[in-house]
Amino acid sequence: MKLDDADPSDIAVYVTSFDGYSDLWGPFFQCFWRHWSDCPFQVFLGGTSKGFDDERVKFLHSTEGKGWSDRAIEHLGNIRENYVLMFLEDWFLKEFVDTARLVSMIEQFKQFDGEMLRLVPDPKPTVAIGGCPEFGYLGLGLMNRSNTHATIWKRETLMALIKEGESLWEFEVFGAIRSNQFSGGFFSVWERQVDYCGAVDAGKYTREAIRMMHRRGIAYDANARAQKTLVETIKWKSSSALRSILRLFTSLRMRQNLQRIILGHTAKVRK
Repeated sequence: MKLDDADPSDIAVYVTSFDGYSDLWGPFFQCFWRHWSDCPFQVFLGGTSKGFDDERVKFLHSTEGKGWSDRAIEHLGNIRENYVLMFLEDWFLKEFVDTARLVSMIEQFKQFDGEMLRLVPDPKPTVAIGGCPEFGYLGLGLMNRSNTHATIWKRETLMALIKEGESLWEFEVFGAIRSNQFSGGFFSVWERQVDYCGAVDAGKYTREAIRMMHRRGIAYDANARAQKTLVETIKWKSSSALRSILRLFTSLRMRQNLQRIILGHTAKVRK
């Protein structure tokens, strides 16, 4: 499908955020427009009371003092498009987006009446689709069946999976469990379609993001937040590697139960 033949009016980009992370909006959109200058979709930035000075971006306000899920529900309720491509504000694009290929995939996804199409293979599909080499089905019961990597969502489906009062991290755990009510319509790509670096972890800039911004001349406020130390980075990466190893030796049910026990209702809320 040619880009000129596509109808972008039914899909929006939704960047979910809050005013406490407003220092990231500038570098996020510098990276976004540099690597996706021909984005054909309306772009929304969800915050609280602050605005953002970019005529290409529509700002969505939300009620003060609310957590991530309540803000997201409020933001999404003010978007009229039936589909949204959701980004976190700390996912900084670092490679160019192939718009024509992405639009073609989205049109095929809509023909399948899909509920969700993850643009990062985390996890990879569990079932291939004949005649569809770019993406496949995500089966039931997967830990990351619903997560916050860049994903095309049917807006109503996303809103149905978000529960008031939950943090972003709780949504990733419990939203994945709730997604099992949808036996089909959940898809993931075989190969990454958007490439970005995680710019922030535990409220601090990652060293990868700092290096990338320096190399590419991305302006950011170095005084707004600290940078992870080398020791913190090593601990963080070691923890990630350990989780990957544990996945090889523990069952899905065991991992889900552990996350329920560990998180419970005491998970730290991302304000």
